[in-house]
Amino acid sequence: AAGFYEEKFDLERGTYIMQSAAPDAKKADSYFQTGIKAAGLGTHESYLVYAYYATYLVYNAAQGDEKAALKKRMIEDYFKFSEMVSKAGMTPQTQETLTTYLDYVVESCDALLPEIPGYIKNLPEDNAAAIEAIKRMITLLDAKKCDGSQEYKDLVDAWVERAPEDLDALIKKASLMEGTKAIPVLKDIISKTDDPAIKANCQYQIAYAQYKAGQYSAAHSSGKACTGEYRAKGLLIAAQSVAATANGCGDSTFERKCNYIYAAQLAEQAGNGGKAATYKAKAPSSSDCFNENSPKSVTLTCWGVTVNPCP
Repeated sequence: AAGFYEEKFDLERGTYIMQSAAPDAKKADSYFQTGIKAAGLGTHESYLVYAYYATYLVYNAAQGDEKAALKKRMIEDYFKFSEMVSKAGMTPQTQETLTTYLDYVVESCDALLPEIPGYIKNLPEDNAAAIEAIKRMITLLDAKKCDGSQEYKDLVDAWVERAPEDLDALIKKASLMEGTKAIPVLKDIISKTDDPAIKANCQYQIAYAQYKAGQYSAAHSSGKACTGEYRAKGLLIAAQSVAATANGCGDSTFERKCNYIYAAQLAEQAGNGGKAATYKAKAPSSSDCFNENSPKSVTLTCWGVTVNPCP
């Protein structure tokens, strides 16, 4: 009032108002906004939390269009404050508190997703800070179950673009891709890791994607290449791939039935007796063998293996 107002003291002003007997949250919110703008990254993290809480109180008391506008600002402020937390090296508790208040305001994806394009566009120039900001937002979208959205995929793409060697980013990207589209990424992951568990998981996903796409020859090879905890599942995919193409592999009905012998062998190796029995029932019978002069070996040209159809 005396003409000595300075914005650099607005953070203290806002705090005093919030600590008063009858706090005016709207006035405090105004001071916090100007104070944070003036202090920038020099803002103490306690003021950041207090400011977000003040905005929440104003939001909670608002109605109609004012409430909608405040929700949008709280989302924008969350992004802005989160960037400050990252750049200034603030404590994880500050980020968690900001997220808690946002959770009270944003209950679904509808309020959050429209902000993502702008969030990506305004990511920090520093690569490490940008990646951390992306990962925080992905965590938030996961919590809101927004992981099926295009905006979520755009965030992951932004992550991979900035960290093409990051296995977590590549694994996340592969998990969002449908069918065989994920295979190049899965192969990239395999080439970049020495972790046998990750390699085994990716190899199985490749085999499964190929099988579901009807790429049976490739699925057979990929399934047999599965290792570790996925070995049995991979062998079963190989067996199912052989069975799926049995009627088109061989020059005669007898030869085509022989494919089921190989499918049964793979199923047995996979430990699936039920599938093995099903395939054996489709293999050449004793009468089939009699009619073919009981051959002791038949080469399955599609798979490069030889089976004994008439032991």
